[in-house]
Amino acid sequence: MRAPSILVALGLIICGCSVPVVQQVAAPEPQPLAPGAASMTLKLNRVIVEVPKGSVVGEQREGPECVSKEPLKWKADTLVYNEGEYHTAFESVLGQYNFLAGKTVKGRSTTALFDAPPTAPAGELLLGARITNVRQNDCMSRGLFNMHAPIHKGSVHFSVHWEVYAPVDNEGSGALDEFKSDGDVAYFARAFSAALKGLLRNEEFRKLVTKK
Repeated sequence: MRAPSILVALGLIICGCSVPVVQQVAAPEPQPLAPGAASMTLKLNRVIVEVPKGSVVGEQREGPECVSKEPLKWKADTLVYNEGEYHTAFESVLGQYNFLAGKTVKGRSTTALFDAPPTAPAGELLLGARITNVRQNDCMSRGLFNMHAPIHKGSVHFSVHWEVYAPVDNEGSGALDEFKSDGDVAYFARAFSAALKGLLRNEEFRKLVTKK
């Protein structure tokens, strides 16, 4: 039976020279579960990013000083993640607050948050996350030694709709202030972590997790 779904607005920053920061939201820390407390194991099934291809999501700047401002257009079709940075962030955040994380099992590439029918062992909850409403400002820099692998910094804010195969709304944000080869991936993952903290603060979700 499908549990509630949760909508989360999330923001993350990788800031630096002359990069306007998109709207950020506070991300209070969730209350950790008591060590050894009985709780369900949580497993992130799939993350889907849905942004209309070609839509303007913010500003793109280039170079060490982040100049040459132009519209940042979303270049991808629907993105589906069955493993990777989001799953790593998910497991890391759960561990910080004594929630149990299940091992990621690579699933099919599909735009549904769950395979049909979803399967989970007793005592385990499957979660799915759909990211929409992306607002992103990015600065990309290329140098002599990274012409084909630019580094990034910037900020992002997006909404996350959670489904727990149960719904809740929250907001989150995060920051990173230096260029990195995977900088754009990093600030999306940090923003996702902030949204997850909001989910872990939700009282209805906590009741669901601790009811065995």
